[in-house]
Amino acid sequence: MLVAREAAGIIMGRAGNISPADLEQRTSSAGPLTPELVRKAAHAAGPEDALNRFAQTPFGPVLAAAYRTAAGDPARFSARVQTALLGRLSLAARSVDISLSPPVTETAGRMIDLANIRALIRALSLGMGGERRLAVTSSRRGFEITGDRLEQARRAGSLPDLIPALAGGHDMNHISPVIRRQSEMRTSLF
Repeated sequence: MLVAREAAGIIMGRAGNISPADLEQRTSSAGPLTPELVRKAAHAAGPEDALNRFAQTPFGPVLAAAYRTAAGDPARFSARVQTALLGRLSLAARSVDISLSPPVTETAGRMIDLANIRALIRALSLGMGGERRLAVTSSRRGFEITGDRLEQARRAGSLPDLIPALAGGHDMNHISPVIRRQSEMRTSLF
């Protein structure tokens, strides 16, 4: 999951004309995302060329599918990659031996919850409307943020509105201050 997100960052960096040197510097290599592959993708002619560099990696098909459906929208591309990766994680969690299932399922669910919270914070910070917020979150089952709670969070009109929409969850003691800081930063920047 982590290397796929790093690779997605390179693709969007090439789309945003970020310099190859900056892309190389901010990208962490691991596993199939070797330093040589990072260098080649960072120096690609554009996002499609960078995407082609990842075609033979385990995460290449996920990136290609997300890029096709995103139609050039960076937020949608990021969300599609995230949704596909979380979907794979969710499937893997369900295929674990029943005796190991509870902690694996909880971990996968919490990762989905946190990915949705990050996507909502980013969407609200960028002033995205309701339909765009819906598009950047995963409908996959999280651990605590599911059903009505997820829908309330998606309908939040601002960062401060997001806090009560998520209230009552185990992680809210840690997440509320982050949302408040992000809200304050946005206010001070605009």
